[in-house]
Amino acid sequence: MATQRRRVSVINQVHRQRGFSPPGNAVRVRELLDRRRRGRRERAVPRVIAALNRLEDGDRWETQLLARRDRMLLLLVAAGTRHVQVEAMKCGDLSAADTRGDSIIVRDGADEIEITCELLQGSTSPRRVLEDWIAVRAIQHAVPTTRATQALLEGAAIRGLGEPPAGLPLFTPLDRWCAPPLDDDTLSASAVGAIVTRLLAGEQTRTAPLPARVASSAPENGAPVPEKLAVPTLDPDAFTRGVAARRRALDSLDTVTEALDSVEDRADALLENLMRILDEATSQR
Repeated sequence: MATQRRRVSVINQVHRQRGFSPPGNAVRVRELLDRRRRGRRERAVPRVIAALNRLEDGDRWETQLLARRDRMLLLLVAAGTRHVQVEAMKCGDLSAADTRGDSIIVRDGADEIEITCELLQGSTSPRRVLEDWIAVRAIQHAVPTTRATQALLEGAAIRGLGEPPAGLPLFTPLDRWCAPPLDDDTLSASAVGAIVTRLLAGEQTRTAPLPARVASSAPENGAPVPEKLAVPTLDPDAFTRGVAARRRALDSLDTVTEALDSVEDRADALLENLMRILDEATSQR
């Protein structure tokens, strides 16, 4: 077996030097050299194909988003990729194989894995699955809003949308609104395992429908409409009554000055009496 691996390495090296895709990267060749990988693939491929055939895009954009992600996950499972490897994958680790038609290349460190349409028995196009999911990750990175993702999935033309950064995580957790996190958080291996288990068991990942938005009574321009208030009827005699009240108040205050002067005189008299009593008490001592 070691001799076979060295021969495959030499063949791959020669093909790389000539600018061709290394034939030893094909899944079937790698599995002939790795019994455990071959066992995982043989057990997983039939169930993966059945799960891929069950996946539906549905009418809601959230369902379409999750279907794209789940197809990408199932492709990696069909290639015998472990959940820990899926967690560590970046967008730059996958690319389309230019010289082998409908296939993609998955890079795992120094190794490369080729996923072909024949591996899935023609049920799914690996290149189409990769292109669909990479477009989602690109819009999530460029415009991290659910409205932008919804527009992409509904077929709207997104200007200036290029490739996502090579170091961007391939999979990221989504909340109940199908919004990705603002940081570069990755989908954990346990979460990958839970999703794959549900898919292989015949379940499709779905989100609970969000409550419908309440229609606003505001006009089209968005300005709020003020409530109409009843206009009170003014009393024409209100001014006359007010002037009369002020005059009565002024008349009642005419005696205030005299009262204050009387209080001041009494205070001065009391102070003089107090000073006189204190002087007499001091002189007697």
